[in-house]
Amino acid sequence: GVFEMNRSGEITNLYSTKSGLNSNDIKSLFIDDHGNLWLATGNGISVLNTSVPLAFYTDAVGLEGNIQCVKKFSGSLLVGTSVGLFQQVGSRHSFEKLDLEQQVWDLEIVNDNLLIGTNNGLFIYDGFFLETIANDNVEDIYFDETNNTLLASGAHGVAVYDVINNYTTMQTYQKSLGRSMGTAKDPESGSIWIGTTQSGILKFDFDGFEYVVTEYGDEDGVNVGEWIKPVLMNNKLKFGSTYGLLEFN
Repeated sequence: GVFEMNRSGEITNLYSTKSGLNSNDIKSLFIDDHGNLWLATGNGISVLNTSVPLAFYTDAVGLEGNIQCVKKFSGSLLVGTSVGLFQQVGSRHSFEKLDLEQQVWDLEIVNDNLLIGTNNGLFIYDGFFLETIANDNVEDIYFDETNNTLLASGAHGVAVYDVINNYTTMQTYQKSLGRSMGTAKDPESGSIWIGTTQSGILKFDFDGFEYVVTEYGDEDGVNVGEWIKPVLMNNKLKFGSTYGLLEFN
């Protein structure tokens, strides 16, 4: 392969067949006027677009399954897929699978820890060890910094955890949501909105002790049974749906 070094002689990158090269047998190198590195290999010609700040990762670098979420954590890239969680190691062109045999839906960093939502549980990862917080379907994670709570939503409803007290369960809201379609906080009201695929949209308002939950459905202009997703656009809360872009008034 090809080693890339800094001015101190330290190896910063290794490009090989795992990075997409045709072969690790490098015969000759050439840098063109645009900074691209051309390689004559034992199996044809490869080009490294080193001047472009983009990287393309495939199963050749150790990833498996369908990509669901990506998060930068403790200096490396974490990728959640349909078959587990993968962490970037050594060269940035290599990933290894962590000991988590779950479909990973969402990743969220809270107080220097990584929270992992999966099809069968909520986990916390400190960079070394994985611990289980709860055994339930979790498709979306939202950290409410104002109240130091974590809202985890999934197929069976929403669970609220106390971040300060070691993620103890504060509150549960049981309802068949189909799938959670994401969470957003209204910058003006402070309300937290959770979109679903089957149950319209939910609004959570903290009263100092727990969240008061309000459901919005057909009578409110939300088509129950179709997906709806809360998003922030120019610091304004909007709702994307199968029938257009909505706003709440």
